[in-house]
Amino acid sequence: MACHMTGAAGAPLMGNKEAWGPRIAQGMEVLVQHSIQGFKGMPVKGGNPALSDQDMASAVAYIVEQNK
Repeated sequence: MACHMTGAAGAPLMGNKEAWGPRIAQGMEVLVQHSIQGFKGMPVKGGNPALSDQDMASAVAYIVEQNK
């Protein structure tokens, strides 16, 4: 959340529905994969390799729900 609350490394900000819309449109599978494997400036598992894939899926679901 550190990046999505501050916009660090170009991360879309929480609550910016315009920025999140195209990302959400890619579907949960893509978003979860990006969160687990890293994508562009986003590190693998958000920089916390101790998180499980399920933890990441839950975090993505939360972020998506907050930005619909």
